[in-house]
Amino acid sequence: MPARSFSQSPRAAQRGMAATLMILFVGMALTVTALGMMYGIRGAQQQQLAAHATSPAESRVWSGVEWVRLYLQAQLQQDSTLANVTPGPVTISASGLSAQIISKVASGSSTLVTATITATNNLATHTVQVVYLLTPASAASTVASGNLPPALQFNGNFNYTGGSLSITNGSTLANIAVTGVLTISNGSTAYVSGCAKGGINLSGGGIANNATLYTEGTFAMSSSSQPVNLTVGAKSIAISQSGGSYVAIQAGAFKANVVSGGSTIGTALVGGTKNTDNSITAAGSGTALITLTDGTVYTLDLSKVTQASGVINTTAGAVLISGTSSLPANISLTYNSVYGGDINFLTGTVGTFWGNTMALTGYSATYTALKANSDVSILTATVGQFQGGGNLSVTQYNTPSFTAASQIAGKLLNQNGTAYTGAALANLTQNVATASPGLPGVPYCNITTVAVDVTPLKSQANYVFDFVGNTPMLTIQNVKTAAGTAVPAGPYNLATTDMRTLLGANFLICNYGNTSCGSSATPSSGWTFTGIKAMPPGVLWFNGNITLDGVQSLTRLTNTVLTNASVTLTSSGMVPLYSPNFSGYTNLCGGSFYPTNLCNKTAGTLATWTDASNVSHSGLPIGNIAIEANSGLSTSGWTLYGNVILGGLVSTSGATTNIKGALSTGNNGTSPTTISQGGIAIDVSSVTADQTVTTQPTTGSGGGAVQASTKVRWIRAF
Repeated sequence: MPARSFSQSPRAAQRGMAATLMILFVGMALTVTALGMMYGIRGAQQQQLAAHATSPAESRVWSGVEWVRLYLQAQLQQDSTLANVTPGPVTISASGLSAQIISKVASGSSTLVTATITATNNLATHTVQVVYLLTPASAASTVASGNLPPALQFNGNFNYTGGSLSITNGSTLANIAVTGVLTISNGSTAYVSGCAKGGINLSGGGIANNATLYTEGTFAMSSSSQPVNLTVGAKSIAISQSGGSYVAIQAGAFKANVVSGGSTIGTALVGGTKNTDNSITAAGSGTALITLTDGTVYTLDLSKVTQASGVINTTAGAVLISGTSSLPANISLTYNSVYGGDINFLTGTVGTFWGNTMALTGYSATYTALKANSDVSILTATVGQFQGGGNLSVTQYNTPSFTAASQIAGKLLNQNGTAYTGAALANLTQNVATASPGLPGVPYCNITTVAVDVTPLKSQANYVFDFVGNTPMLTIQNVKTAAGTAVPAGPYNLATTDMRTLLGANFLICNYGNTSCGSSATPSSGWTFTGIKAMPPGVLWFNGNITLDGVQSLTRLTNTVLTNASVTLTSSGMVPLYSPNFSGYTNLCGGSFYPTNLCNKTAGTLATWTDASNVSHSGLPIGNIAIEANSGLSTSGWTLYGNVILGGLVSTSGATTNIKGALSTGNNGTSPTTISQGGIAIDVSSVTADQTVTTQPTTGSGGGAVQASTKVRWIRAF
């Protein structure tokens, strides 16, 4: 029987397959690895290519930043007003660069110009936004002026309740500025005009003829003397007394949304009219106050801007008040709400009478022009022309008369709100949709306070009264005798050294001739100069309180009084205190001792200095100051020729204190001031332009004009 035949087993047939698969997998792995390496190398090459492309673009854009700076510098040198710089593209001759002027806004005496600059090559683009600060040569570093636009400034509430208050420029009224509320009550007539941020309350006494009173708050008047030709501007007005004449009474503004590029960027308080599409057309005069969303504040002089098709160009009229953000060159305004404008008035004669809602509750008034954005309630009155944006409520048989064509947007109603059915009112047309005159705008009180610190002025003083421990000391600086001999500086121990005479001439005599001035001074009691018989002219600097208590045998003091504390001027035997420059060359420079820094003996004139605009001024600014104190001033009947600058408050008693210069108080903190007796009379009519400058130049005699400059303020990348 033949043997059985078997086929080859499956296991034997698969021998070598594992090795084959292993080789296949290894090959695939090597292929994937190779492909991955190739992809990584390719990606790295692309990254390097992008980096190489971006770096030139970034480098190139910085060239554009400098190119635009040079362009703006050239425009500034051609026209210091920068009228030749307008928003829009800037032509750059270099390839791969483009620039766009975005905005131009005023910032003090300088201008902020915002631009975007883009650098482009084949593979990359880089853009930055740059803000440039442009300062013209005429205002590059002009010596700062310490004079204030108002003749009198109070940082805080100001209450006048008695004595006298007179702020004049010769025969006309001079302005005051109050950061808080101005209150006049119980006193005699206040001879003032000006602006108070917090409000104005007149509840006794009176206000001078032809005065102008503005406030960002409420103006209220009652129980006062009838005004004559008073001009009033406010947020809201409440006059509850009869009679008097007013040039104008105006209140209220629109609160508008400020829109740029389709987005709301802030709000504005602005006078103008509301249109049917809810847009606001700004008035042609006055000031708009713009607050951007980040808190940056601008004022906009509406007489300088241009408006067309609902767009306001702000380039010429914007001034930065606070903050850092730029105001776009073109903005539009849309209605948000009415700000103030409510007027309550009894009766009187008014030229222009304008508000939002008006309640006129008295009889027999006369209004030349009556304007209301909304409703008016009125009794008998003679009205020239009336424009009303709402309803007019009257009382039958006590209706007003209109002498010129008048119109209202609403209806004629009775005081109780029902339809009026009495006799038709001549010259009045109802239901005129376009009758509203809009709103006049709210005043803006632009008040600046600068902190007072006399410490840096010590080096400019001629006589420094200080202490070493408890010992009173005197150091003399920049002083010569009439013969031209330099006076030794000292210091002199006033407690042990007789300073009544120096180098053979009367020098520092107090106590009616018995002692040297300051011999008994201590750090706790300060300096008291009683019975002054000799005081050299020049700048006096005191560490501590200084009291001037009586003068004998002198017709004037020719001094600037500086102290890091307070000043007291008593009622005992005073004479006028003249600041050096106000006293004149002979009184300052013609005595036994003269201050060399304030006198030019060769020319026979006061010392001169030249500001950065190469303009020469007579008299160094420190010589224009009568009193400057870190704290306050207490005065009784003195006459001061020169400017008075106080970190604290002024208080008066006895006779009226007369100041022939400007007064600024409360610069080191907000505090209330009350004048209840004595009083203050300020007259700036004899003050020259050079005498208003109270900030010392940075160099002794000034220098040549500073060149116009264009600097990069900040840059950010997009």
